[in-house]
Amino acid sequence: MFSLDDIKIDDLESVRLLLHGGSVVDWHQLQFHNQENIDTFLRLNEFEPSLEEDMTRLNNLREQAVEYLIRSFSFRFSQDVTSNTPARDLFLIASRRGPSQMWACVILKVMHILLHLEAREIVFRMKIPYDDVFRTTEQKIMHGVEMLQSQGHQISEFQWSRKTKDSLITKLLEKRNVIAATVYDSLRFRIIVPKQEDIFPLLVLLTRHILPFNHIIPEKSTNTLVDFNKTIADNNILRSYETQLQRTQSLALKQEKFAMRTRNKFSGNTYKTVNFIANVPLRVDRLGIKIDSNISHIVLSPSEFQIVDQATAEQNEQDENSHNIYKAKQRKKVRRRLMRGSRKERTKQNNEQNKR
Repeated sequence: MFSLDDIKIDDLESVRLLLHGGSVVDWHQLQFHNQENIDTFLRLNEFEPSLEEDMTRLNNLREQAVEYLIRSFSFRFSQDVTSNTPARDLFLIASRRGPSQMWACVILKVMHILLHLEAREIVFRMKIPYDDVFRTTEQKIMHGVEMLQSQGHQISEFQWSRKTKDSLITKLLEKRNVIAATVYDSLRFRIIVPKQEDIFPLLVLLTRHILPFNHIIPEKSTNTLVDFNKTIADNNILRSYETQLQRTQSLALKQEKFAMRTRNKFSGNTYKTVNFIANVPLRVDRLGIKIDSNISHIVLSPSEFQIVDQATAEQNEQDENSHNIYKAKQRKKVRRRLMRGSRKERTKQNNEQNKR
């Protein structure tokens, strides 16, 4: 049975990113130890290492990244991270201390951004229906969770749903920045495990087998269930990795403590969950579309994931935590905003009038 003792340093980095909503763009090192690790990661990102065309796409991303960095910042790169090295080897270089580690990380960060831009462009260029993307995402996540269940991992219940149009309208009306792009959770996946101590191992399994850590959307995580620091401190094996964890501004201890108490403003005070948003990568051929060698072969499907244990799931439906009360609070705020405008807007208008 998979346990905390089976977790490695790369798993800890991935789970901390997931729990605390950091960004890989702030990282200064990776934790890949061999080519097998890299190939597994590439497959999670829908790049097949055995396909020449996929590795060509990866190399093209690297070339675009290097050209951008030279053009915009006049950086100078050694051939160790450019022409003399396959792009897939950058992950290994970025994981080993040496003169080229920083430059490998810099290039990979820009490749990451380029991949997102191309994934967005392909949806519009090929006019891919969102229903097709949603359905394929559901199938991919469902098959991944079923695989974990078949291997005996602790999963009591798995559910998925889509937000209704009315729900999306209400959510956008409640937001200060009313644009459709800010709705990341049209698709929702909920996994319930038997006990709270099963959550941390499950998060590791998700990032190992279903959701690549680099596609966790920054600043969209809520964690009121898992104490990352205590989990490490209470386990001898995990504690041995503590000094190896990278400390960046976005993953500083004060932010980790803040993330532990972050709550949805419409939830009850005792509502607890691990909630995060991830871009699920999909090959366009999964959607029944022939891959064009001249453009990206991947689209990204933003999806919400909620992880809770059985007892917490039951508690979350009691009294002030119930979904009905949550929706009632949300509708009350939207109704007030529709009828009178938000308090900040009124204050701003009053201040502007007083200045005249």
